[in-house]
Amino acid sequence: MDCTKIVNKLIYEREKIREKKPLIHHITNYITANDSANITLSIGASPVMVDNSAEIKEIIQMADALVLNIGSLSPGQEEVCLKAVELANKRDVPVILDPVGAGAISIRKELVISLLSDYKINIIKGNLAEIKSIIDIPTSVKGVDSEDTMGGAGEAARELAWKYNTITVITGKQDFISDGQSIVIIDNGVPLLAMVTGTGCMTASLIGAFSAVEGGSLYAAVGGVLTMGIAGQLAARQSAGPGMLRYKLIDEVYHINENKYKKLAQINFKS
Repeated sequence: MDCTKIVNKLIYEREKIREKKPLIHHITNYITANDSANITLSIGASPVMVDNSAEIKEIIQMADALVLNIGSLSPGQEEVCLKAVELANKRDVPVILDPVGAGAISIRKELVISLLSDYKINIIKGNLAEIKSIIDIPTSVKGVDSEDTMGGAGEAARELAWKYNTITVITGKQDFISDGQSIVIIDNGVPLLAMVTGTGCMTASLIGAFSAVEGGSLYAAVGGVLTMGIAGQLAARQSAGPGMLRYKLIDEVYHINENKYKKLAQINFKS
C-alpha cells in the first residue's frame, strides 16, 4: 500500500459515487442530522434519515450503506439500531458505526460492544476516548469529547480492529485508520474543524458514501477521512471562524477533485 495508489483509487471511487448516487441510510442524532444529509449530497450520494422501526426493513432493502450514530439515543432507538444492522448484514450492506459518547456513558458502550460482538460492523469511527473505552483502556473525557492526546492512537485503532474484525478510524489532530494489521495516518486535519459540531458525524457520512461503492473497506475509510481533511483545509483558508467554515466545508466537499486529492493528500503508514 502506498500513497499514490490510495489516492488514485479514491479518485476513481469518488467518480463512482457521483455516477451511482448511492442511497446512504442514516440512523443518527438530531443535533447533526441536517449536516450529515448535506455532506452526503455534496459528495454525490443520496441521504435518507429513518429511525422508525416500522420503516427500517423497507429502507434497508434500498440502501447501499448504513450509518449508525448513537449521539442522541432515544427510547426504543437501541432496538432499531440492532434491527437495522441485522437486516443490513443479511443483504451485505456495509455498516458504519459512530459510537458517540461511548467513552462517557455506559449504556452506549454496552450497545457498541453488543453490535461489534454479534454483528458485522465494517467500519467504526470515533474519537480516541471512545475507541479506548470500548477496549477498556483508561481514558479522559469531557461530555462526548475526548481530552486525551493522540498518543497511542494507532495501537488502539489496531487493537480494536483486530479484536472485532473491523476497520477502526480514530479522528483527531491526526487521523488513524487500521484494519488490525497496518495503520494509516492522515495529517490533513485543521484545528478549526474541532470548533464545529458534527464534523465527526459528517466524516462518518462520507465514509458511508465511499463504502457504498467500495464495500466498507480500508480504502472506504481512508476516502471519507481524507475527503473531510482536505475539504477542511481548504474551507479554513476562506473562513474567519467556525460559522463560515461549516458552510464552506460543504462547498469544498462538493468541489473536491483529482487535482486536490493529488496535491494535498498527506498519508503516512505505520507497520
